[in-house]
Amino acid sequence: MEAIASIKCGKYTNDGKKQFSYGTAGFRTKADDLETVLFRMGLLAVLRSKATKAHIGLMITASHNPACDNGVKLVDPHAEMMVQSWESHATAVANASDENLGTVLQQLITEESICVQEAAKVVIGRDTRPSSDALHAAAVAGVQALGGTVVECGVVTTPVLHYRVLCANDGGSYGVASNEGYTDKLTKAFLRLQSAAAPKDSRYSPDLLFDGANGVGGLQMALMLPRLGEVLKLSLLNCGEGEGVLNYQCGADYVKTSQSWPRGVPSEPGSRCVSVDGDADRVIYSYLDDGGHFHLVDGDKIATLIAGYLQHLLSAAGGSLVDVGGGSLVDVGGGSLVDVGDGLLVDVGGGSLVDVAGCWWLVIDGCWWWVIGGWWWWVIGGWWWWVIVGCLSLRLGLVQTAYANGASTRYINGTLGVPVSCAKTGVKYLHHEALTYDIGVYFEANGHGTVVFSDAAKSAITTAAENDNAAATRLCAVVDVINETVGDAISDMLLVEVVLKERGWSMADWDSQYADLPNRLVKVTVADRSVVTTTDAERRCVTPTALQPALDNLIAEKFAGLQARSFVRPSGTEDVMRVYAEAVTRAAADHLALEVSRLVYDLAGGVGDRP
Repeated sequence: MEAIASIKCGKYTNDGKKQFSYGTAGFRTKADDLETVLFRMGLLAVLRSKATKAHIGLMITASHNPACDNGVKLVDPHAEMMVQSWESHATAVANASDENLGTVLQQLITEESICVQEAAKVVIGRDTRPSSDALHAAAVAGVQALGGTVVECGVVTTPVLHYRVLCANDGGSYGVASNEGYTDKLTKAFLRLQSAAAPKDSRYSPDLLFDGANGVGGLQMALMLPRLGEVLKLSLLNCGEGEGVLNYQCGADYVKTSQSWPRGVPSEPGSRCVSVDGDADRVIYSYLDDGGHFHLVDGDKIATLIAGYLQHLLSAAGGSLVDVGGGSLVDVGGGSLVDVGDGLLVDVGGGSLVDVAGCWWLVIDGCWWWVIGGWWWWVIGGWWWWVIVGCLSLRLGLVQTAYANGASTRYINGTLGVPVSCAKTGVKYLHHEALTYDIGVYFEANGHGTVVFSDAAKSAITTAAENDNAAATRLCAVVDVINETVGDAISDMLLVEVVLKERGWSMADWDSQYADLPNRLVKVTVADRSVVTTTDAERRCVTPTALQPALDNLIAEKFAGLQARSFVRPSGTEDVMRVYAEAVTRAAADHLALEVSRLVYDLAGGVGDRP
């Protein structure tokens, strides 16, 4: 405790000129302001490691932001974002004066009952930004100042850092705790899946342009490319070579927000492109049709592709699962098991359901089956299995944010029959909501997303695969190709390619599953982003009190009948408001975005030129 009280900042002094706030993506701002923050986050990571008795991750990146920015976020033991209750600690430590830093740390130790004698290990990774090396040195200095041990990842994608943290804490059951372990796991699973033949009438092409945003994703793909061979014919572009600038007119964020083809990528008609962002945790597809016209395939369509594929595999394996108003519907080779809240109704191909003395009995070929002590008996592939009611029903669900295109939500619910939840923007909120399902698919429209599987789901899938169930065997490989720890552009790309090949789909086939409503996402700079607060998963504004009524009146008076929708939310990292608008025509969506931007400027303290 004495060493903590007298902690020395050395050259990483805090002059107090700038205040920092730990948001949904950690700290993110101009790189020149961050050395003192990185030193202090090294200190905080050590205390978090001691508190959890586990490895903690520290990632240095600003993701899709310009190259002049940088940032840092901490990753908890299960590779999730740092628990929200510690975000205020991060803010307090980052803003503490040099003289008061020791006191702030001691208060944290007391409040969280941390045993300072515990060992601490911090897994550190960084992206390719020019400022990352200096910020890395500051973080290492912070870790070492409190006697922590640095586990060095080097220059890696954000998903690799998350993978490394989980593997370091679970004894290696998720994978080998090394950068090579990540590459091996994904590549081997992908090659297993792609070994299956495509349909005879397939329109799928393995030729794909890879837009690396001039970031770290290109380095990772360069490691994997030689092992992919002819299975996936990638052309690596915007991978930091030449005069390319990180995230400038290229990468997932640029393609999504500008809805245009990335700079530095050949624009031949018929080309298809996958774009990742600066730290490779977002992925967006796009293509040029035979006439050279641009088409965007964003995170919403990636989510529906993956959810539909998982539903298909579950059905083929013996049970397709969807939510039915609080219960679950399971297709069992010609029969179904339905939980309707009050009890289970079962129809197994040719059997009959009988209510005897208030209990449901099932007659199949003269045999009676019923519930005894909470157990149900049912048939899959000629074998009788029993399940504990409510414990083995695998629930497939998809989690979106308010940014999801309204057309995608209607397609998921109406055509796929998969339940949809809406969560606040930010991976920590989507990930948490996805965990309420046995198989949870979560994606933001910006291309940040993944799939998580409950332990029960993995166990059921593994058991079925061990009994020579071909679809379940394929599901096992799907589980391995997915990086469950966080949105992973490369993992998601590999899974998309698997699905497209198995379906035999071209980009146009995939894109045609539903038509997106035209939409526009814009920013409005404000003096203080905290003046805007939201509710209903950020779909409605609470303050300023005049803003939401004005927005509602605008849509009712000027955009009635145009399927118009708009919302406003504060950025988690900078003093800007993000305005999303969609409508049935491009002109209406653009006009709505402009009108709402003006409302935000007028009512929420806009600065600079009025939109």
